[in-house]
Amino acid sequence: METDISDRRSHVTTMDTDSTDPQTLIQFLTILLEGIGAVNFHRKNKPWKNTLQEVYCYCQHLIIVTTFLLTHIINTSSRSFRYLPEFIQCLYEDVTGISIYLQIFLLRKKYKQLADLIGTMADSFSNADPVIVLKYERRMRTIFLTCFCGLSILLSVMVVEAFFPLPETELVIRRKVYRTNSDRKLPCNVKIPFVDETEYWTYRGLFALQAYTLFLYIFIAAVSFTSLPILTTNLVGQYTILCQYIDKLGAQHFDSQGREIFYTDLETNKYAYVYLRTIGETRPKVLYNRWVGHMQCQKAGDSKQDDMNLTKREEAIDVESLGHLKSRRALFSKLKSHRIGSSETSDRANTEEACDLESVGQSRAHRPFSKLNNQYQKDYLKQIIKFHQKLLIVQRKLSNFFEPIAFIQTSANFVAIALCSYQLLFSLQILSALRVSKFIFEILVHCGQCYYWCHCSDLLDDCNIAICRSIRNRYVDVLQITSQVNIVHTVTIIHLIYLQKI
Repeated sequence: METDISDRRSHVTTMDTDSTDPQTLIQFLTILLEGIGAVNFHRKNKPWKNTLQEVYCYCQHLIIVTTFLLTHIINTSSRSFRYLPEFIQCLYEDVTGISIYLQIFLLRKKYKQLADLIGTMADSFSNADPVIVLKYERRMRTIFLTCFCGLSILLSVMVVEAFFPLPETELVIRRKVYRTNSDRKLPCNVKIPFVDETEYWTYRGLFALQAYTLFLYIFIAAVSFTSLPILTTNLVGQYTILCQYIDKLGAQHFDSQGREIFYTDLETNKYAYVYLRTIGETRPKVLYNRWVGHMQCQKAGDSKQDDMNLTKREEAIDVESLGHLKSRRALFSKLKSHRIGSSETSDRANTEEACDLESVGQSRAHRPFSKLNNQYQKDYLKQIIKFHQKLLIVQRKLSNFFEPIAFIQTSANFVAIALCSYQLLFSLQILSALRVSKFIFEILVHCGQCYYWCHCSDLLDDCNIAICRSIRNRYVDVLQITSQVNIVHTVTIIHLIYLQKI
C-alpha cells in the first residue's frame, strides 16, 4: 500500500501572470508637472526638498503670470483695440493662455486628489491581459505625443516668426497700433507700463522670458489637453478586461496550455490549478482543488464510500487515505507555487487527465455545475463584482475631479474657435499667409481637443453598454449560479446591472 500511495503525484500551483510593466505613462504626467514646476505633490523624502520644490513652483507660476498673462492683458486692453484684427488676435491669445493656466492652477490646488487618482490607476489597475494593456498604453502614448508635437509646432512658429522681417503691410499696422519701433516684434505682444519694450536690452530680455514661457506652455498645455483623455483611455482598458472576465462567467477556465485553472484574484490574474496521478491501478482518480479558504476533493468514480472518505475537511484528512499528501498539507494552505511531484515533465503530462473528469464528448467550456464548481463560480462572481465596484469608484472620482476643468476648457475652446473663425472670415484679405496658416492650425487644434474631450464621455458610455451586453450573454449561467448558491448573489447581479444603467 505504501508503494501505491507513493506513486501518487499531486501538484497545486498558483500563477501570477502580472508580468506587464506598470502603467508608467500616467505616472509620467505627475513627474512632468513637478519637473516644470506646475504642481508640487509633496512626495520628497525630506522636508527641505518639498520646501525647495514649493519655491520652484511659486517662481514658475510668477513668471507665467507676470511676463505673459498680466502684460498681455494690459496690451490687449490699452493698445490692440486700435486695429480690429490685432485685437481679435490678442484676445484669442488671452483666452487660451488664461484657460490653460487656470487648469494648471486647479491641478495645483487639488494635487492630493490628482495624486490619489493617478496612484490608484498606476498601482491597483489590472494588468491581467498584456495584449489589452499594451493596446491602450499605445493609444495613450499616441494621444500625448500627437498633442505635444502639435503644440510644439504651433508655439515654436510664434517664436520663429519674430525672427523674420515683417512685410510692409504688417509694419504699417504695427506703427498704427503700437507706435514704437515696429521692426522689433516679440512672440507675444505685451505692454509694461512706463517701459518701451522695443528698446534694445529690454527687447532682448523680454524675448528670452517669452521664449521660456512658451517653452513651459508646451508642456503645460500638453498635460492640460491630454490628462482627461489619457486617464479615460486607461479606464476603458480596465472595462475591456472586466468584460472578458464576465464573458467567462459560468464556464470552466483554462490557461494557454489547456490546464484547468481556478481564479483566486481576477485583478492580478492569479489562479490555482492541480495536477493528478492515480494511486495504483485500482484506486479511483481524485482531483484536489484548493482555492481561497477551502480544501475540497472531487472524485470521478461512482463509489459513495470513497466519496465520503475523500471529502473530509482538511483537519480530518487521514494519513492512510491520502498517504504522503498529509505531510504536504501545510503547502496547500498558501496560494504559492509548490511542486509535489518528482518531475515537472511528468506533472504536466497529467494535466489533461486532471482537467478531463467528464465525458470526452462534452464541451469543456460549458460543463454542468457540480457542487464544487458552484462554490468556485460563487467566488468568481464575487471577484467580478469587486472589480466592477472599484472601477465605478475610480470613474466617479475622475468625473468629479475634471468637472470644473472640463467646463473651463470647453468654454475656452468655443470662444477660441469663434475668434479664429471670425479672423478667417472677415479679415482674410488683409492677413499674411503665415497668419492664415497659424489660424487654421489653431482651429484644428481646438476642434480636435474639444471633440476628444466630449468623446471621453461616449467612451465610458460604450463601456457600460459592453458590460450590460456581456451580462446579458451570460444571463442564463449567472441565474444557474445564483439559484444554487443563495438569494444574496441574485441581488448582487441585479445591483450590478442597475449600476450600469444609471
